[in-house]
Amino acid sequence: MNTLSAENKYREGLAALSAGRAEEASELFEKAMRAERRHNVTQPQMRYLSYFGLSVALAQGANKDALRACEMAVRKEVYNPDLFLNLGKVYTMAGRMSKALTIFSKGLKLDPGHRGLRLAMKNLDRRGRVSVGWLDRSHPVNTLLGRMRR
Repeated sequence: MNTLSAENKYREGLAALSAGRAEEASELFEKAMRAERRHNVTQPQMRYLSYFGLSVALAQGANKDALRACEMAVRKEVYNPDLFLNLGKVYTMAGRMSKALTIFSKGLKLDPGHRGLRLAMKNLDRRGRVSVGWLDRSHPVNTLLGRMRR
């Protein structure tokens, strides 16, 4: 398996991820990273690691390994807005909305027109949990309690 093969595994992983097969995608991204290691690549592709973290989070939940992979990728390539998008998505899955908001904002500073980041930012629910769960969010009791909590 050469570096071209690593890139092919990465592309297969992206296809599997977009088809909703996160478990398969994580295996393909891992194969891409292994192929690079076998060929002693001096500059490993952080996108492989980032998408590996995202696919693990989608398949198994936002666990420490998924977060660690995405965080490391962003630290190594602070100029790649796609990596910020993946990390923000994993933070969102982990319920860490304020952290996700910060990451999406940093990514948008790099590329203000990034469609994925703009959509993620738009869809991020910045509101807290409803105070009284069995009442509608717009119910006066929830509105009052929400204002008091804020």
